[in-house]
Amino acid sequence: MEKVELETANIVRRYLRSMERAEYGTLLNAIENYARQINSLFTQFKPHDDRFPEEQRRDALFSSFYVLKNLMIMLQPFVPATMDRLRETLRLPPEVFRIDELGKPIPAGHEIGPKGEYFPAVKETVSG
Repeated sequence: MEKVELETANIVRRYLRSMERAEYGTLLNAIENYARQINSLFTQFKPHDDRFPEEQRRDALFSSFYVLKNLMIMLQPFVPATMDRLRETLRLPPEVFRIDELGKPIPAGHEIGPKGEYFPAVKETVSG
């Protein structure tokens, strides 16, 4: 989807500049906003609901995985073990974490593995 491609080009430029300058807080906010693209695509095109036009749902799902792959690459320096688990679930090679992979889609027809747990809940402890 064109809007997603434009947003990806913007975040990649910002990512490279921010990493170079070590502006991590600002960068993580930008990455969080970029991640919201997935929510927007699911809200607007409902790829999980077969009552909506199939082509739009397919494009939204493909675009969501495109965004997810880019997020995985950008977040790898911050949460490497978690992003490696995600990479394994997506059945992508370790080389996917190269910067030149940003903005490249997952090939059509690529099979992914079963969903995993990436950010498990933290149990609260009661002191006292």
